[in-house]
Amino acid sequence: IKENVQFSENITSIQQLMLADAQTSGGLLISVDANKSEKLIHGLVREKTLSASIIGTITKFQDKHIYIE
Repeated sequence: IKENVQFSENITSIQQLMLADAQTSGGLLISVDANKSEKLIHGLVREKTLSASIIGTITKFQDKHIYIE
C-alpha cells in the first residue's frame, strides 16, 4: 500500500502494519455526507454499537489516495 498511503511522522511502523492488516479492512467503515455524520453516530450509540466515531474525511485527490495522521 506504500504507493497509495501517506503516513504522518507520528504513526509508528507497528501502527502502519496494523492499519494495513487485511483482517481489519472489511466491513468496518461507513461513509456518509458530513452533515449527516453526527446523526449517524448518535443512532449507532443509541443502538449500543460496540464502537462509533468519525475517523476521517473524504477530500479531493492529491498525490496519494490515503493520508493518515
